[in-house]
Amino acid sequence: MNYGQENDRFKLMPSGAVVQHHFCFFLHDLMVRVLAGSESRRVANVRIEFRDEEDRKKYLASNDPISFCLETGRENIAKQIVLNQIVIPLFSDILHFIYEAMKALEKRKFTVAFALLRKPLKYDLLLATWLLADPEDFYVRLKTSPADHLEVGNLSRERRMELIDSALSQMDNRAMYSGKLIYDMVFNRNNPRGLAIYFDKAAHPVTSYGKQMRTESLNLNFIFKNPADDDVYENVYFALAHLFSYLAFLQIALLRTMASVIPTYVNWMVLVVLGTYEALFGDGSSNCIDEVNETFGELLKCAACKKSILLSNEVAPAFYMDELIKCVNCGEEQTFPLFWLMGSGDRVTVKVEPGQGTSDSGQVAT
Repeated sequence: MNYGQENDRFKLMPSGAVVQHHFCFFLHDLMVRVLAGSESRRVANVRIEFRDEEDRKKYLASNDPISFCLETGRENIAKQIVLNQIVIPLFSDILHFIYEAMKALEKRKFTVAFALLRKPLKYDLLLATWLLADPEDFYVRLKTSPADHLEVGNLSRERRMELIDSALSQMDNRAMYSGKLIYDMVFNRNNPRGLAIYFDKAAHPVTSYGKQMRTESLNLNFIFKNPADDDVYENVYFALAHLFSYLAFLQIALLRTMASVIPTYVNWMVLVVLGTYEALFGDGSSNCIDEVNETFGELLKCAACKKSILLSNEVAPAFYMDELIKCVNCGEEQTFPLFWLMGSGDRVTVKVEPGQGTSDSGQVAT
């Protein structure tokens, strides 16, 4: 798979950042496909059972199903309609901003990129987390006065952490994530590997909070930054990939409250996301690579030279994301139907152990 600078799309980016950037875009595209499938299946629809003919006529005369439910004592159904109808538009908004931000990074438009990322990752992410973690509280605040009670900026650090931890507890792959690390990546201005510094400096030409945030003498944030510098690319993809993957699994968990989700698809997502993350950001061997080599060893043979192919950190990203693998013996690149094989025979069941994935220290534990 061509991720290099010879691809015109990535010609302005440092070569070492391209595959990490592609992974972030892959996670974006993954969420887009899930969103499109959810809309086509109308998973947000809620069934209302009529009590009698008069009840049915009252519904038909009403222009608002939510008001009808509230007026006829069906508040639980009204709440479900409201919460369901938020999920798809909220993720659509998140993905629009992420897409434009990632395209800006490809063009070295750093201020634009982080100004765009600030909304979906600092605000929308926590709203989506809140929807899963405490839907009753979210609904009451939304119904009462969102302007007074649903402002993310008014939540304490403890409440934000509580919401993230509660959402993670409802995900099958919760061991991949640390609530503290997610919080620090988004909100902690003292975290050198986080995004809060970039968010605020992109939004404000002058900042004064702490040593990391303080605007230097004779400077304005990002205004005089040399666009040819590569330091931004070296620092941000670890956090972006982690947060985008959290959003992808958060999306699945929210959709599961409305409709069934195919277990094999989630299992494939865990393998692909964790496997790629370990290959790109890990230090040492990868549990996912070992599992794939053991499970599919007899099938991982080159179609051209018939030699066995061993999955490694170097070829793993293309294998997971694009189902392509290159033979180190003859150089032939070929497809490998990973998703189909996982779906047809349940050959791989990925179990994430505590400590596998990303730890609080910001390192990948393998």
